[in-house]
Amino acid sequence: RRLDLFAGTGALGLEALSRGAGSTVFVERSPVAVKQLRSNIDLLGADGASVVAGDAREYLRSASESFDIVFLDPPFAADILGETCRLLAETDCLADGALGIGINAGYAPGCGQKEYFALAELAAERNVATFTHVRYASNMEPRSSFQAVQELIANAAITGAHMHLCHINSTSLR
Repeated sequence: RRLDLFAGTGALGLEALSRGAGSTVFVERSPVAVKQLRSNIDLLGADGASVVAGDAREYLRSASESFDIVFLDPPFAADILGETCRLLAETDCLADGALGIGINAGYAPGCGQKEYFALAELAAERNVATFTHVRYASNMEPRSSFQAVQELIANAAITGAHMHLCHINSTSLR
């Protein structure tokens, strides 16, 4: 089972379903995004998809299910990633033996180093990997892809988390 928090149009969870995930719960509070998400699910004929129209943090507080993979992609302008990580740690939403936590730092420019580190700590605590799209998409210093990989390695070294680098952003050599 997969959980796609702050699902938006569902890209992360729909990709998981297209690659054989048994089921995915999409949680999104924006009525416009929920409408588009449901349309995308219908268009793709995505079996195993269920949509919760509501706040991701409220969902975590009341959820009775646990998940093997949790995708976190909160709005980058909101300072809610830390609270979401805390809720994941305090609830039973992340299943024992879960596969990992998806981190899309490369697509969330507002994700701070403390939030990124908190995700690494949560992954280490639960003994799950992270699947990370690193931040920064450039070969120019500062804020180069090289620095982004260093940040991932540092978080892994400090916390003991197993952090998988999905890819260096495709525009990193521009």
